[in-house]
Amino acid sequence: MQPDSILRRLPEHGGLSRVNEDGYIVGPPELIIEVAASSASIALRDKRRAYVRNGVREYLVWVVAEARLEWFCLEDDEYRPQLPDAQEHQGTDKPSTTTKPSVPALATVTLHSRPAGS
Repeated sequence: MQPDSILRRLPEHGGLSRVNEDGYIVGPPELIIEVAASSASIALRDKRRAYVRNGVREYLVWVVAEARLEWFCLEDDEYRPQLPDAQEHQGTDKPSTTTKPSVPALATVTLHSRPAGS
């Protein structure tokens, strides 16, 4: 199973993964990003379960058909949805922010969502 994209921290900076002598990544990356055609996609079912089993801390899915992002953080062996701090902006053209704990470089992420029907 291969993700669409990953973000990993180097072990010397607190990352959980490393590159072995054969050039393969061993251990979970800090963030996996998937692009899913719909919410019924394999990325939101089978891959999600595999990422939990392997200890991937954060999981971001762009659901194309619904023009929406889903961001999850691993807590107690299951993914919990991460909601923007400023939920009142969802569904508008105003950005919301959300804080991501395990990826310091993404300490504050601005989420832009399109209004319904655009």
